[in-house]
Amino acid sequence: MLLSLILHTAHAALDELRFDAMLDWQNNPYSGSYQNAYIKVTQQLCAAMANSALTPPKTYGFQGIGVDLQQSFSFIDSSSELKDPPSSWSLMTEDEAAQRHLWIPEIQLRKGLPFSMEVGSKIGYIGNSKLGTYGAWGRITPLEGYKEGPDLSFQIGYSGLVGSDQFALGVMDIGMVIGKTFAFGPYVDLKSAHVTPMLTFGQLKTKSLLRIDNELQETMNIENYSSMPQFISPKINQENTSPNYIAAGVQILNNDFRFQLNYRNTFGTLTTLSSSIGFLY
Repeated sequence: MLLSLILHTAHAALDELRFDAMLDWQNNPYSGSYQNAYIKVTQQLCAAMANSALTPPKTYGFQGIGVDLQQSFSFIDSSSELKDPPSSWSLMTEDEAAQRHLWIPEIQLRKGLPFSMEVGSKIGYIGNSKLGTYGAWGRITPLEGYKEGPDLSFQIGYSGLVGSDQFALGVMDIGMVIGKTFAFGPYVDLKSAHVTPMLTFGQLKTKSLLRIDNELQETMNIENYSSMPQFISPKINQENTSPNYIAAGVQILNNDFRFQLNYRNTFGTLTTLSSSIGFLY
């Protein structure tokens, strides 16, 4: 399945997202809402590039370091057909036929800290585009290592978009992860291979700041928006810009090598499948 998605992505390039491309559709003036299409595209971009809270809640410890290679596929509101009314992504691309999903490969680095805390960072690339992503997060695990119950952690982080001259995007993730580690055998501490199923709940806070000239903004009647906390960004036009999400996944750890497979549903926005491989040091 993942291979077929990669092959499809390679033949469906994501053109540069541009607001002036929205002014017409199939060589006729577009009469729909530019603001609605703009919010749909930017909200789906934010959800796709947000930090994944879905990693086992058990932290690495003060000396622990983790390095992961992750790829994710997010299914966006687009179509390969020129239909009317158009999808938001098709409207915002010059060839009016955007790809059906976003492929984002990433490199992630995690570092354990004292008191069951952990920090991490990432850099990524949005496939077949000129756009990239970055992010950082922190986690704390108040419940960890109890054999009779699950581990529980809380995460807060921020991700941003680079490479666009049309808008600046940011997304803050706030989530809670519940997970439990089981050995491939009766004794967790005496086996090198473990499996950890996990579940997470959370919310995204998003913002988009336009970088186009004022004349085009007034012509299209589009505006900045932000649902970020006030100390990060003034709250403006924040309706429907704080989607909730739920995710489920599993990690398989063998000695220092690990593999993860995750599914996330950002309600009313998009769904994302992701997988990763990595090492613990």
